[in-house]
Amino acid sequence: MNISKITEYLLTRTELLKKLFFGFLILLVVFDVLLPREDAHFFVDRIPAFWTLFTIIGGYLLVRFSKGLAHTILGKKEDFYE
Repeated sequence: MNISKITEYLLTRTELLKKLFFGFLILLVVFDVLLPREDAHFFVDRIPAFWTLFTIIGGYLLVRFSKGLAHTILGKKEDFYE
C-alpha cells in the first residue's frame, strides 16, 4: 500500500477520518482508566483518566484560542489593500 493513496482516501472521506480520530481518543481514555494507580505521587494521579482528559481538553482549548487570536490579529478587512 502506498501512503499517498491512504492519505488521499482519508482526505476524501472526512467523516471516516473523524470517526477514526475520536475512536482513538476514546481508546486512550479507556486504556488510561485500566492502568494501575498504586504508586501515585500526586493526588490527581489517582484520578482515572485525569491526565488523558486534561491533555485532550487542553489541546482543544489551545487550538480554539490560537485560531481565534489569529483571526483577530491577522484578519484584515476585505478592502484593506485597496
